[in-house]
Amino acid sequence: MILKLSILLSIIFLSFGPKLSFALPSEVEFKKIFTWHETAKDCRTKKCRSENKLVINYIKFNLKKLNPTVVSKTKDGLSKGSFEGISETGLQFLQRNDLDIAINANFFYPCCEEKPEPKNLLGLVVSEGKIISPPYELKDEPCGKDCGKFSFIIKFDKTMDILNALDLKGLSSIQTAVSGSHMIVDRGKIIKIEGTFSTERHPRTVIGIDKKRESLILVVFDGRQKHYSSGVTFEEASNWLTKLGAHKALNLDGGGSSIMAIKDKLGKAKAFNSPSSLRLNGNHLGFRF
Repeated sequence: MILKLSILLSIIFLSFGPKLSFALPSEVEFKKIFTWHETAKDCRTKKCRSENKLVINYIKFNLKKLNPTVVSKTKDGLSKGSFEGISETGLQFLQRNDLDIAINANFFYPCCEEKPEPKNLLGLVVSEGKIISPPYELKDEPCGKDCGKFSFIIKFDKTMDILNALDLKGLSSIQTAVSGSHMIVDRGKIIKIEGTFSTERHPRTVIGIDKKRESLILVVFDGRQKHYSSGVTFEEASNWLTKLGAHKALNLDGGGSSIMAIKDKLGKAKAFNSPSSLRLNGNHLGFRF
């Protein structure tokens, strides 16, 4: 009973608190949820409950009703050869492009100097109709052969989808695109994925869309922080995405890359989640209302 009450109080408090400091339209739903994994139901010790803590940060809004400008611009200036952009933090990306919301996006390499450096992006990236990174190619990367295999796309008519990159029929209609490793929810069903990359708990960034392909769901699961948040497996992330209304969901880069940045009422970029590290990522996805 005490456990359930604590979860309820956390959700209620944080549903109202952030709106006092962040400058987002009233139609944007955003919350921070303090909870426990399902396995915590059988916990008998404080240690077990602590190891199963989870913090979920999510944003949900109707893309067509709000009609935001959506960008995934990489930072130019130092690129050489085949590199596609210069690394920066999510906070720097949001501030540089004068955005309201930003999350990290594609897997990238090399990783991970604590200074700006040229990066290659894995999978398709399109920003304001311009191709930043070409579609997926089969590569042996840390997330396996699937790095960049699935793409989240927004067309010029504001329709959205999450597709296998091999099924993309031309790119001229795409306004914005970023890519990730696995589709973890498809047509409302959880996709089972084997291997330690999916079955270990880590910070995760996931993007989902509803059945009508109108509402966008951005979720960052905090992790790797003892006594605060343990992170999630793919299956645990999938369960939460379906609870939040996702019909399809795509796993983006995660771990130390996971960031959800929001502009505050003073115009400054703030981390809404609690990043396990403030990594300089290859690219991000941002929204300006």
